[in-house]
Amino acid sequence: MSRQSPILYTALLLAGLLAALHFLADAHSLYWRFWWYDVMMHFLAGLALGLFAYWGLFASGILFKRERRTSLVVASVVISVFIIGAAWEVFEYANGITDSHEGYALDTTNDLILDCCAAALAAFIGLRKRHG
Repeated sequence: MSRQSPILYTALLLAGLLAALHFLADAHSLYWRFWWYDVMMHFLAGLALGLFAYWGLFASGILFKRERRTSLVVASVVISVFIIGAAWEVFEYANGITDSHEGYALDTTNDLILDCCAAALAAFIGLRKRHG
């Protein structure tokens, strides 16, 4: 087992947790009942996607081999997650999944910020695991 495999396994575990929480939320209208549920979900999604991005870009050696510059690692992971998060927001809007309300732009901005903050955390977790 590779030293970086726990990063992939953690990302898969978080993705499974995210799916379970989403189905639970969908069945019980949790996104509308609790304001913080969407915040939690975006943070978990950003963390899971960030770990996947870190593993895919750096830990697996598929794209970069043992990059040592922290700024490149963090920026690459955050940008990857931002692109996926922005695509998700467009998907939600295009399919009428979201409420288009007065504060929609602010909500979307908040969602993307949460995604990116969690992605930065994931990059630092990956870097710490590599150097730890």
